[in-house]
Amino acid sequence: MPRQTRSSAADSPVKAAPPSPANPIKHAAPLSFILPRGTSQTSDCRFLLLRDPSHGEERRYFFDPSLGLHELTKVSVPSIDPRSTLFAPHEFGSELPANCNAVTRAETNIASGHTISKADVLVATPVDITFHLLPILSSSLARSRRDTGKGLFLSLDDLFDDVEDKNKHLQYIIRNEAFRPALEKQLQSICDAVDAGDEQMFRLNEDKVLLMILKKSQRLVERGLPASMEEKFVTKALEVPVLSVKREESSLSITPGTPASGIESIDTSDSTDSQTTATSTSFVSEASSVTTLDVAVEDNIPGGIRDLLRLRTALSFISSSYLSQEISSTIEQKVAAKDSPVDFKPLNDHLTHLANLRSEATASRSFGDFSRKRNNLEDEDAAELRAEKKRRLEEEEKKKKAGMSRGVRDLKKVDISGMKKMSAFFTQKPAGATKAKT
Repeated sequence: MPRQTRSSAADSPVKAAPPSPANPIKHAAPLSFILPRGTSQTSDCRFLLLRDPSHGEERRYFFDPSLGLHELTKVSVPSIDPRSTLFAPHEFGSELPANCNAVTRAETNIASGHTISKADVLVATPVDITFHLLPILSSSLARSRRDTGKGLFLSLDDLFDDVEDKNKHLQYIIRNEAFRPALEKQLQSICDAVDAGDEQMFRLNEDKVLLMILKKSQRLVERGLPASMEEKFVTKALEVPVLSVKREESSLSITPGTPASGIESIDTSDSTDSQTTATSTSFVSEASSVTTLDVAVEDNIPGGIRDLLRLRTALSFISSSYLSQEISSTIEQKVAAKDSPVDFKPLNDHLTHLANLRSEATASRSFGDFSRKRNNLEDEDAAELRAEKKRRLEEEEKKKKAGMSRGVRDLKKVDISGMKKMSAFFTQKPAGATKAKT
């Protein structure tokens, strides 16, 4: 019988696993977008990274020449609620034959869908391209004023000559031929424009910028502020403070038969022969008590004040969200000027009046707190005096008990109720009692 030998690794039926790559490729999780309806399918649409005009940080945007610029806002799901998103055809089973069974139809629908582990969604909301152009136009106007002493009219290419080096994505929007008519229309709303041959030239007009922002603020007010902004910046700001008012309460007590000056109680009885009038004086005692009540002042808000505050709130929101600090300061100065398109003086006067009422309410509450503290201190002093008096009496009782003999203490424990005292036997009897006995 031939001797069996150990089989080699090459004869083994188990094949060695192929070597895994050192750095496996990791694919990024896909993102979900909600884009505006009517987005064109051309290659001109872009996802761009532009600097936020208010604080300069880069943010995602979606650009479509036919629809304009859209800001992408991320809507996240709380980490405590893990969720996923399923994408499937709009009409389930629309491409399947009509004679297929229900199981095949269900499996096909599930297989044709796509699931994303993260439920975060990026929503595209329209934003005015003018807010991204304002910093460039403002710096160009300041540079021309510094060099020549006045603002110069510049062509569209000259205005955005330095943009290509700073932000190529913004340059793509400016150089897009399909979007150029809309861009020039936006520039005309905030700039002074002149025709130089076949080309238009522009210069930033700060008054037009103010009118443009006021129109957007008014449109926001007409559509209605969000409930949180309305409650925080309008309702609470116009809330009338509660004042503390002192009220005296009096009670009258009448005691018959006691004279009192100027106060009479008249009892009248009629008879056929004569009328007699009995007049009795009464004593009146009056006890008054002072109480502090919280009384709200009547909510007399002049007409138009609430709308002015809404307009100012919308203006502040737009300035803080879409304008740089320099441009916001310029807008505030123009709004506060005498020739401003909107007069906020009635609103400022009413807010000053409310501030004075709040100061008075705070002062009255502080005085009431001080009075209550003083009363509490007086009560504490009286309680300390009573406790000290009680302690002294207890000490005196202890000293008396300590000076008594044991016999006296035992006699005090005897029940002597109904017994006469020793002194009763040595008192003299009354004289009348002796005569009555004899």
